Formats: sequence, C-alpha cells, structure tokens
Amino acid sequence: MQPVEETGPSDPQTPTLPVLQSLEIDSIKLAILITYIVTRTHMPALVELAVNLVNITKVEGEALLSLLQDRNPSMKKLQLTGDALNLTTRGFFTQLRDLELCAPIDTYTSECLERIIKSNPQMTRLVTYNTTQPRTRPTLNTSFLETVAQACVDMLEIRVPLDTLDFPWAAEEKTPPAQLERLKDLVLDPLHIQPDAMAPFARYLTRLCPVLETFETTTLHPGLGPGIPTPEAPTQEEVDNSKLMENLVYEAQVDNSE
Repeated sequence: MQPVEETGPSDPQTPTLPVLQSLEIDSIKLAILITYIVTRTHMPALVELAVNLVNITKVEGEALLSLLQDRNPSMKKLQLTGDALNLTTRGFFTQLRDLELCAPIDTYTSECLERIIKSNPQMTRLVTYNTTQPRTRPTLNTSFLETVAQACVDMLEIRVPLDTLDFPWAAEEKTPPAQLERLKDLVLDPLHIQPDAMAPFARYLTRLCPVLETFETTTLHPGLGPGIPTPEAPTQEEVDNSKLMENLVYEAQVDNSE
C-alpha cells in the first residue's frame, strides 16, 4: 500500500466533516480508504472509531494511530482489528472509555495494556478477541486484573485472555489488593489454568469482583502428559471444565453472601 500525503486541518483544501462523531470502516479491502480518510479528512468531533487494519503494516498502523491521537485527542471509543497492531505509540489516547481489540494475543502485552488503562482511569469497557491459536500462552495474568482494579474504578466489562499458571493456587489463597467494585461482566477467553487451581481461583475472582453478574470462560490446561500431543482444539475435559469453572464462581458468590 502506498502512503498518502497528509494534509493538515488548517489546509483550505482539506475536506472537513465537522459534526461526524462515529466512523466504522470494517473491511479488510479498504485499507487505502482508511489511510486516505484519516490523513486527508478533518473530523474534529470524532469520538468513536472502528477500523480494520489487517492489510496495513505495523509501521503504517502506528502512523495512523499517532495521527489520530494528534487530531482527535478526545476519542472515547476505539475498536481496532489487525494482525500487526502497534499499541506502543507515544502517549496513546487519554480519554477512552471503551477499548476493543481483535488481534493476536502477543499484540497486547501486559505492560502495554497497563500503560493504556493507567492513562485512561475513566475506562468502563476493555474487550479483546484473540485471533491466534488459543493455546498460545497469554501475556496477561491476575496482576493485570488487579492493576485494572486499582486504575479504573468504574470498569463494568472486561474480556481478556488470562494466564494463572505462575501462582500456587492449591497451596495459597491469593488476596487482591483492590476490587473491581462495579464490574458486571467478565469473560476470560482463554483461561490457562491447572484443574486443581480452579476452585481457589474461583474464590479469588469473587473477592476481586464482588458484584459480578455474568462470568464466561474457555479453560485450557497445559500439558496432557509425557508423550501425549497437545491438540489445538479444547479437549472434552477442558470443555467440561469451562462450564465447571463458571459454576464454581457462582457457587463461591453464594458462599460469600451467606
């Protein structure tokens, strides 16, 4: 894709959409159009943007996001789809309330997302959809959820992949340093967890999210034994344990209320 020459908002030849608040370009065939609109059109009122950047390189995507940050610093809702997203651009946005990412797990590291949420304490929704093989180990762990609890007190909905393998759940109860006091909906997809950690992790989640109304998960268990190849799709045990994990959370909620 050839770069499009940028024009500034003060250029008299720059097309202007003065009242446009929401823009969605969700076709992988429109990468050139995305670049053209962002670089050649002034949209001062834009606060909601959904774009598919699958056919845009990492460098081009970073340039587009940087330009959007400069021109639309009051962006409230951002939906990004792409295999080469770069969320490490300088500053990022600081007034986001809703961030949705559809990308490979390794696109959004824990450090990157923590920096974004700390810059956007008003955020109420954080949603990610994994486009890679589900057994790719997530970079996010329970420390990330605790950081969200400390940084975004109004968070209502979270959907992230989560890795719980580095904490000895069966031997020690983990107490969160802060709570997601308003979180209503939580989806952990996938959730990398050992079977014997499911019950203590469920108790931890109810302490972290005291008013949770909806919980969904896809559990994956690492290592099926020596010499046993790991399948790409969830095993029947993992499918059954996904439902069990959800039930354990609801049961822990009942125990906490008694």
